[in-house]
Amino acid sequence: MKKTDFQDEKVAVLLRKRGINENFEKTSGKYFQNYAVTMKSSMKGNLKKGEKMVGVLIATHGGFAEGILNAVELIAGKQEGVKTIGLFHGDGIDEFSDKVQTAYEELDDGDGVLVFVDIFGGSPSNAVMKLISQKPEVKAIAGLNMPMLVEAFLTREGSTVEELCDRCKQAGVQNQVLVHEKYQELTQSMTQDDDDDF
Repeated sequence: MKKTDFQDEKVAVLLRKRGINENFEKTSGKYFQNYAVTMKSSMKGNLKKGEKMVGVLIATHGGFAEGILNAVELIAGKQEGVKTIGLFHGDGIDEFSDKVQTAYEELDDGDGVLVFVDIFGGSPSNAVMKLISQKPEVKAIAGLNMPMLVEAFLTREGSTVEELCDRCKQAGVQNQVLVHEKYQELTQSMTQDDDDDF
C-alpha cells in the first residue's frame, strides 16, 4: 500500500469517527463523502399526499442561476417547482422585476416560495426587494451558493418557507470552509491519534 493511500484511509477513518460516515467512495485514491445522495435516498417517499413543498426562485446576474441549478441537480436530482431568471446586458430593471414577480406568482401554490439572489444590493436583489414591498410574506436569501440549494431541494418537502429559509442560510454559512486549514486540522488530529495508540 502506498503512503498516500494509507493517509487517505486514515482521513476517511477520522471523518467517520467525527460522525461524517455516509457513503465514502474511493476515486483516484481519494475519499469523498456522498452526503447529498445519502440524504436524498433516506428522504425518498417522505412526502405525504397534501404535504407542503416550498417553491424555489433563483434570480441572478447572467447565467449563474441556470448554471448553479444544473450543478445542484447533479447532486439532488431533477427538481420541480423551481424557476431561474438571469439579468443580462441590455435587460431593463423594470422588465426584470416584472419577470421576478411573474415567476414568484407562478410558483406560489400556497406553500410559499423561497427566493435566492447572488449579491445583496445588486439589481436582482433590488428587484426582489421591490417584490417584498408588495408581498411582505416573501422570504429571500442573498449570497447564493450550492450548499444552500442542496439544503433547499433535499429538505423543502413538508417544511414551511420560514423553516427552509433558516436552514438554507445556516447551510450556506457552515459550508464556507478554508480547505487548507481543514486539511491541517485533520492531519494534526491523525498525528495525535497515532501518538495516542503508542
